[in-house]
Amino acid sequence: MRVKYFCLLDEEVYEIPSSKVRNGKFLKEELAGRTAMMMEMTYETENRRPFKINRVVFERAAFDEHGIYDSNHPANLKKFCIKLKYLYFALYDCSEPLPIPSAPVVPTEKELAIFKAYLYRKYPALLKNSPAAIEDWIAKSLEIHKKEIEMLKATHRKKKKA
Repeated sequence: MRVKYFCLLDEEVYEIPSSKVRNGKFLKEELAGRTAMMMEMTYETENRRPFKINRVVFERAAFDEHGIYDSNHPANLKKFCIKLKYLYFALYDCSEPLPIPSAPVVPTEKELAIFKAYLYRKYPALLKNSPAAIEDWIAKSLEIHKKEIEMLKATHRKKKKA
């Protein structure tokens, strides 16, 4: 399994291979000082070529003035910690209510069309072998967020009763 990052800004897609990611940071000078829609895609390969999409996550990625995106930035780490609290909540007896979950980032129809057109041009096998994968992962992220909201409400109700 492999990972690729695609950033969309002003209808232009910038691809960042995982080999360019070092310590949670990657450089894309063209995006310096800008915020782009980022698609993180995990995929399978066949004959060393991208073959099938396994997972897709969207995020608004803020690049600093040098064009560096840092996944270890405090704002990104906070979102990650909140996500972990929801993932591990059932394993631990926690007396405090859960924090508000981060809303999923959903691309617009236009952004989605641009990403798909790029993938179709560069990696046609991905969309041929997993035609609805992107839309399925968007729906799944919305469903997970809905469940997290219900968990949040339940922990707050439990806190009020105590």
